[in-house]
Amino acid sequence: GLGNEEYLTGAFPRCGGVLGGTAFVSVHRVGPATAHHQHSGHVAIGAHSPLPPEVVEGAAWLLRRTGFAIQVLPSLARGRWEKQLWNVPFNGLGAVMLADTEVLLSTGVGRELVRGVMDEVMRVAEADGSGLPRDLPEAKIRYTLGMGAYKTSMQLDREAGRAMEIGSILGSVTQRARSHQQPTPRLELLELQLRAIDTGETKHP
Repeated sequence: GLGNEEYLTGAFPRCGGVLGGTAFVSVHRVGPATAHHQHSGHVAIGAHSPLPPEVVEGAAWLLRRTGFAIQVLPSLARGRWEKQLWNVPFNGLGAVMLADTEVLLSTGVGRELVRGVMDEVMRVAEADGSGLPRDLPEAKIRYTLGMGAYKTSMQLDREAGRAMEIGSILGSVTQRARSHQQPTPRLELLELQLRAIDTGETKHP
């Protein structure tokens, strides 16, 4: 979601700086201490507060020793918005419709639905000064078409009767939209649907 680094900066005011990161990996838990890795796998990190470049590169070096591919972001804020551009439509629509990424993109209507949600996220990101390229939504759709039938974390949470990450994924974007007075009717409806589903299914799993 958005706002994690701001929260940590406030919680640890004397730490000297905060690094943040996003994971781009299609993985889900299938059992205790067991995960299924389906597609992709890299982590992108960047500085939230001003930090010397060698500090960021040092953190990247430590993380690369685990064997993961680590990318250093020139702008953490932009990286966060890039992740949200994918997270919001596929997590939100997937959980509401109980549809994996392949199903969502298998028809022209489904792709237009995904594009419509992405378009609203892009407008909020632009108002927030993210600097995302205009062709990024289509690039994300092409990337997702190569993933196969992937169920997002929110869809899996709904299927398991667990509370969904509505606030961090959808709510963090609609909150920014309101602060920028940016209308997002699709996102607001999607968030309401998710909250209605979440209330019913967490009370009656």
